[in-house]
Amino acid sequence: KDEMEWSSLQLAAKFDNVLHVKACYSKLFGGWYSLIYHKKNGTIYLSQFAWVKKSKKWKLMYINKNISERQLGVLITAEIADEKCSILR
Repeated sequence: KDEMEWSSLQLAAKFDNVLHVKACYSKLFGGWYSLIYHKKNGTIYLSQFAWVKKSKKWKLMYINKNISERQLGVLITAEIADEKCSILR
C-alpha cells in the first residue's frame, strides 16, 4: 500500500496545479488505480490511471474535463463497490 501511494504521488508530480491525489485499490476493478485532480486554464480535470503489474507502470485510462468544485468535493471522498481509497493530497 505504501509503495503504491508513493508511486501515485510521483505520478502526480508530473502534473501542474494538482489539487488532489487519490490512490485506490479494488479487487472488483482489477487492482490499484490513481486519480489525479488538476487544474488547467481554470478547468478542473480528473486523470485516472491504472497500475499495470507486468510493466510496473501507470497507464492512462481516461480524462474527465470540466469537473465543478461541487463535484470535486464529492468525488474526492467517494468510494465505489469494494474499493479502499487514500487521499494523499
